[in-house]
Amino acid sequence: MKSGHKLLRSCALGFCFSTALAAADLWTTAYYPAYHQAQMAPEEIDFSVVSHVIHFSIVPKADGSLDTVANGLTAARSADLVAHAHAAHRKALICVGGADSEAGFQSATSSANLPGFVNQLVSFMTDNGYDGVDLDWEPLTSADAGRYAALANALRTALDLHTPRPLLTVATASEPKLFASLQSQFDQINLMTYDLAGPWPGWVVWFNAPIYDGGYRFPSTGSLIPSADGLVTEFLGNRVSNQKLAIGSPSMASCGITVEAPPPGAPCCRVNPGRWPPQSRRWPGQPFRPIITSRKTITGMTPRRRPT
Repeated sequence: MKSGHKLLRSCALGFCFSTALAAADLWTTAYYPAYHQAQMAPEEIDFSVVSHVIHFSIVPKADGSLDTVANGLTAARSADLVAHAHAAHRKALICVGGADSEAGFQSATSSANLPGFVNQLVSFMTDNGYDGVDLDWEPLTSADAGRYAALANALRTALDLHTPRPLLTVATASEPKLFASLQSQFDQINLMTYDLAGPWPGWVVWFNAPIYDGGYRFPSTGSLIPSADGLVTEFLGNRVSNQKLAIGSPSMASCGITVEAPPPGAPCCRVNPGRWPPQSRRWPGQPFRPIITSRKTITGMTPRRRPT
């Protein structure tokens, strides 16, 4: 997932969906943020539209232990979600990570900390009745490929000792070669085909979750603008099985601003004034005006941290 906000289909909550592309064993997985559980209780979830619900989220600490309260998770909230999911014959998983979790994962997966980290993940899952673990290491780069592989392999081995066999899923938007080598360890590889535009160096105004790139390219590099189709093609091109892949779709409402008079043919530019620097909130030489005055953000699929 990514920002500190996810889950099922509700305007009051941000639900993120991953829908499998394969013809067999289709799944629809939704992230459910514990910090919004008071606004949308598990009994309000329409479980008929999902096959799996991922509870967001616990966070890795540097010593390999778990921060179980950073995103509002409690034993009571875990029990509530798991009970309702199982009553509807659906799977409930626990997510570990979220946006900006890279440093915690790096330390937790050191050779000294990895065994204890894996044991704690499995114990948290079993103690709270979850049906599996979802890995959300963000950002994930090639520099961390070795640590990530060690974690995935060790966690899969530990999970396989339990009956029924727990699920191991992942949310990712990078490193297709790594996931090609690890795909046998995962039950789902859910692509984060959203948050595909931002106030980043060399970026352009673009859609949050476009299906296709429309043939548009970055003026600075000539490479294609990101899209769901492009990311799926990249993973398939690296021989990740389509039976493992799903695409993500956010359901969100965000505060932001729009610019006056964007360049001809450009889509409306919306940003979050609480996160984006002032220089990213306007076209050069153009004024900007607020379209939503509140800075509270409700978003979907890939939480970061509990919002402040």
